[in-house]
Amino acid sequence: LCSNNFRHLNTDAFDIDCCKDVKIGDCDIITGDDAFAVRGVPNYLKGPEKACEDIEISNSVCRVQAAAVRVGVGSGRIKNVRVSGLKILDCGTAALVQSSYNSKLKGVSISEVAFSDIDIDLSGIAVRVTGGTEGSQAFIRNISFENVCGNTMFAPTVQGMGKTIPDNVTFRNCSFTVIKAGGGGKVALENVGKVSLENVKVAEAPRPHGVLYASDFGYSPEDSTKYLQRLLDSGVAKVVIDRQSGDWITSPLKIKNSNVEVVFEDGVNLVAKRGEFKGRNDCLLQVCSGVSNVVVRGEGTAKLVMQKKDYQNSALGYERSEWRHTLAIHKASNVSVSNLQMIASGGDGIYLCYSKDVLIESVQCLDNHRQGMSPISVDGLTVRKCVFNDTIGTPPQSGVDLEPHHPSQYLKRVLFEDCVFNANKAHGMDLYFGYLDATSEPVSITFRRCVANNNGYSGITFMTGTSKRIGEKGQVKGTVAFEDCEVHANGEYALKLVNHTPEGMHLSFSNCLFDARESKRDSAIYISNAQLAENIGVVTFKNSKVLLRKDAKVMSVESQRGFGFVNGSSGVLQVCRDGVCEKFDFGKFAKTRAPRPEMAVRFKRNTVDFSRLEIFAPKALKGEWTPELLSGFVYVLAAPCAGEYEVKFKSRHLRQMQGVCGVAQLLDGVGTDLGSFDIPDGEFTYRLKADGRKIYRLEIAPKNRGVIRMSNSSTSGGILFSNETRIFSGENQTFYFHVPQGAKEVLVGVNQDGCDASAKLIDPSGKVVDEMPLQKVGQTLKCASEKGVPSGTWTLVFPSITNTVYLQIGGDALPVLSTERAAVIRPAR
Repeated sequence: LCSNNFRHLNTDAFDIDCCKDVKIGDCDIITGDDAFAVRGVPNYLKGPEKACEDIEISNSVCRVQAAAVRVGVGSGRIKNVRVSGLKILDCGTAALVQSSYNSKLKGVSISEVAFSDIDIDLSGIAVRVTGGTEGSQAFIRNISFENVCGNTMFAPTVQGMGKTIPDNVTFRNCSFTVIKAGGGGKVALENVGKVSLENVKVAEAPRPHGVLYASDFGYSPEDSTKYLQRLLDSGVAKVVIDRQSGDWITSPLKIKNSNVEVVFEDGVNLVAKRGEFKGRNDCLLQVCSGVSNVVVRGEGTAKLVMQKKDYQNSALGYERSEWRHTLAIHKASNVSVSNLQMIASGGDGIYLCYSKDVLIESVQCLDNHRQGMSPISVDGLTVRKCVFNDTIGTPPQSGVDLEPHHPSQYLKRVLFEDCVFNANKAHGMDLYFGYLDATSEPVSITFRRCVANNNGYSGITFMTGTSKRIGEKGQVKGTVAFEDCEVHANGEYALKLVNHTPEGMHLSFSNCLFDARESKRDSAIYISNAQLAENIGVVTFKNSKVLLRKDAKVMSVESQRGFGFVNGSSGVLQVCRDGVCEKFDFGKFAKTRAPRPEMAVRFKRNTVDFSRLEIFAPKALKGEWTPELLSGFVYVLAAPCAGEYEVKFKSRHLRQMQGVCGVAQLLDGVGTDLGSFDIPDGEFTYRLKADGRKIYRLEIAPKNRGVIRMSNSSTSGGILFSNETRIFSGENQTFYFHVPQGAKEVLVGVNQDGCDASAKLIDPSGKVVDEMPLQKVGQTLKCASEKGVPSGTWTLVFPSITNTVYLQIGGDALPVLSTERAAVIRPAR
């Protein structure tokens, strides 16, 4: 028995080089290269040159990547080789006789070689006799093949090259079935001497109307990857995965050819092999980049099934991932997928990115890990009569999630119709445009006659952009329409709409039903710009209906102080409670929540000149820890003199992630790159070696969903809150920061991530100048006076944070917050 790695080259089982009287038999061989290589390389010999002769190979089973039997390597002599009784399960070439592999060498002379009783299950080419290169000068003669039979992608070949002209080659009682379209229908002869063909049959496999079947290549109940991939690579216009006695077990498969129809027969289960798919991006079936005109369809009850529970178990050697999709379509066009079930993936049922003109019809995506379907970037997508149910594993955990990952990505001409989104852990229909902005192409999306039932969170949820990106880049434009859709019995809101601005897209709901009678929330519809200092954009309802409990509201609206609905929102909703119906005029409701510009605060930030900060080391610091920080931030540190300064980290992962929690980049005050280091899980001390009186910066980038805390007890320092740093939950979180002389305004932006929080802004005298009660709506705390505000150390207190808060420091304040009053960073006097 020889079992080498089937995917690695240079793993020959037997190399027989310049030997005499060798017999090898009764072997079972698996290898990534040759099973048997008969060689004539005399330059390794110390004595006189010797031929490789009188070699007998018999009664063995081979599964190899290269040649089952290779005769001819080197520049010596090979003769009297007999090969018989082989069973070849899979190979590149079954019988290879080749003189030269390097055009600079004359090659090896070969004669009296006989192959007999060879049974080939599958080969790239069954028999090849060739000079090898144009530089070949040796001879090949007296070669015979008797009772050699089996399946081959290409017909046998005898080919002269250079000065090597194969002569006296005999095929007797041989039969070859060519299973690749265009693989040839006869023994190919080119530049040869005498060749005898006695009772030789070379026939293409039966292909009704150009159809090729997976079983034509073979079938194994343990692993049919090689047969299936060769089917997909065959180049035939229509290929069929036909029903067998058991499932088709496979490792990842790829559709690399255009103009192909892949059919799964009724009752076929394409099942991911247990123990495989260890790569984080391994997909069961992938339509590859650049491919076009592809049909993937099932007949009856065909299923594509993965092993989700295995991938969720790190003890089985699986790295955490959300990208092991059942079907991935990447940079392809004119793709149709229909009548299939996509079950238990380690990612999405269907993942779609940078593709054009895609049809998904009568597909069921069930029990997937991350999403039923994720359209990331597509121009022309129709999803019709599909079911997206029971997603659970890792967020977002929705039926469908339309979520571009970059401003350059797009969602154009997208239509979902007659689809069902049921019993998903989170949302039914989830639209998240957090990475799109005004530079992105306008979106155009329609949901028509779709139903969202029994989802854990909302039936429809729509984040039209993040407060950070909208503030910096504006909001993506376009249209999103829901027509004749129904939402029933979801855990939270029937409809949730977040961060919609007047500059963004037009949103409309026509003939829709929002049934919130079983919702845990106090309203059916929730519209919020609580994280955004912007007015709410136009929303229209037409002929739509809301079903409510007696104690529930039609709509909850949250916006920051002074912001509200702009003109244009309209529609009358029919609202029914226990069979009693009334009208709700949304247009009038929106006008009662119109903007009040005199109360609105638009945020502005101060910049930090690191060269003008005071460098000092306060006494008796306690080393107070920062709160847990979820997003990137900068930790500013003063080094009054040369020496070593300890900075402590306390980090952990969210969602069972692994690896480092973050990476820290060290810079000095003028931005010189001083190297970087990893921040591990748990407690860790970094010793900063200062070479003089300087300000240092540690730019912290969390990784793998790490949350990070920091402290130092040796010098002044703090967190630079320059762009919505995220802090995690806690009580009585207290920060201190400096406001310079002559300042006229202090701003503190607090935006909650759907949680309750309260805050107080306190001036140096201890007076509370502004505060935010416990609420879910963000607010900008403000103190302003044309005569100037008090200078010195200000205090910001969060009596309660139940989850996550986005925090900004603006106006004339120095946006560096310390956890100890004595450690506050301030400008040099």
